[in-house]
Amino acid sequence: MGAKEWLLMIVMTFNIRGLGGKVKRRRIRELVRDHKVDFLALQETKMETILDDFCQSLWGSADCSWAFVPAVGASGGILSICGFGSGNWCVVGDFNAVKMPEERRGVNIESSLTTEMRGFSGFLRSLRWLIFRYWVVISLGIMLMVDQ
Repeated sequence: MGAKEWLLMIVMTFNIRGLGGKVKRRRIRELVRDHKVDFLALQETKMETILDDFCQSLWGSADCSWAFVPAVGASGGILSICGFGSGNWCVVGDFNAVKMPEERRGVNIESSLTTEMRGFSGFLRSLRWLIFRYWVVISLGIMLMVDQ
């Protein structure tokens, strides 16, 4: 992708805290439809198995591909769904690691890079990230632009 080409992708992600309830699933489907989402990532599904028709129901059609990491007991579970047309995937997660000491807020840690930080930075570099610009929408309606 050239320096002046931009990929527009609408990404929706939630720490869903359980995906068993019908009301929650219906609301996710409505949000995907209303916002024309290209990629959906749900963390903490608390589900050990997921089937095609479940994902297709969340997405609102069979025109999707999905990947799933099962919950272990009552915790965890990640579900990612994207439309077939996009061919693009995102990496999302509840990473408990940072690349640089200043990314940790409210924690008193040493100011030098730790082994964990170097490892996480190496992992991110290995993915060959595209440089992208994205908007973070906060529940109060405030939007922040972040370059990564």
